[in-house]
Amino acid sequence: MIVGGGLTGAACAVSFAAAGIDAVVLEAETVGSGMTAGDPGLLREGFAGSFHAAAAAHGLRTSRAAWDTMRRGALDFAAALRRYGIKCHLEVAEHIQFTPPLPEAGRSLRREYQARHDAGVEGSWMAPAAV
Repeated sequence: MIVGGGLTGAACAVSFAAAGIDAVVLEAETVGSGMTAGDPGLLREGFAGSFHAAAAAHGLRTSRAAWDTMRRGALDFAAALRRYGIKCHLEVAEHIQFTPPLPEAGRSLRREYQARHDAGVEGSWMAPAAV
């Protein structure tokens, strides 16, 4: 049984069905009308949090695995949308993370980039003038 007919519930139901497992989706309202309807609809290839902080708290190996899993999940989900012919205006777009023009904010972003780069997490650095 899957409680919730939003994006996560629907994805779980499809995954179970693909694995040959019967699933029932229970939704109190209209399917896709809750948090899914209010979401901007972005598939991010990483977490919104800091890789640097995650690596300090959980270790480099665990954090790298988490970021890699998020990337693969986003790519797999986009492939599933295409495979099932779901009309959703899917398009690939670059994600840009930036800070206000304050020295400490810039240093913090640079540390985050360096931590991801050192761990082999994909990304590139743009000079402020290029942004």
